[in-house]
Amino acid sequence: MRTLTLALLLAVSGCATLSSSGTKTSGTQSQLTVQVSQPPPTDKVEDKSSAPGFGYIWVAGYWDYLDGNYIWRPGHWVQGKPDYEYVRARYEQNGGQWMFHRPHWKRRHAPQSALGSKQSASAQ
Repeated sequence: MRTLTLALLLAVSGCATLSSSGTKTSGTQSQLTVQVSQPPPTDKVEDKSSAPGFGYIWVAGYWDYLDGNYIWRPGHWVQGKPDYEYVRARYEQNGGQWMFHRPHWKRRHAPQSALGSKQSASAQ
């Protein structure tokens, strides 16, 4: 029970976890991508309420994959993070294998033109 509670806390707080039945993939996505044995159930239909305020984004519900089981995570509003974009959870079939890509926040890259103007201004 403590393990399940800890796993749920980590998942809710946005930390990526790997289930004991998942396998790591190579590269920087290893903690965010898990191989699963079968496709997820059909998504549930959700009612999307009004945003609680400016700067909130809707995180759609998804089937999480923990210890070989699918667990529905209902959709909810979260406060956006400056310079970050939210990457939604998704499942992909690659050949005969199903991969679960965990939701996470990804830092946005500065536009190339902004980088160029900063570099030229610092060179002067």
